[in-house]
Amino acid sequence: TQVFSEMIFIVDRSGSMSGTKMNSVKETLQMFLRSLPEGTLFNIVSFGSSFSKLFPESREYNEKSLQEATDHVTKMSANMG
Repeated sequence: TQVFSEMIFIVDRSGSMSGTKMNSVKETLQMFLRSLPEGTLFNIVSFGSSFSKLFPESREYNEKSLQEATDHVTKMSANMG
């Protein structure tokens, strides 16, 4: 598969994002994830007082990586300080 681009989604998960802000971020991120073209590399980086990555390295967009990402986004909360 030809790689067209790489998308890194940066998500503020600090306490100030709790409530409706976090819900809006999650809904928007789910929409973007489902809109990626095949062959795109992607990752999700979350930050607050620390940071974490969904995948150690960006992964190619496919059914499996999309499922992992959507499961991850569903569980996100503003719990990173």
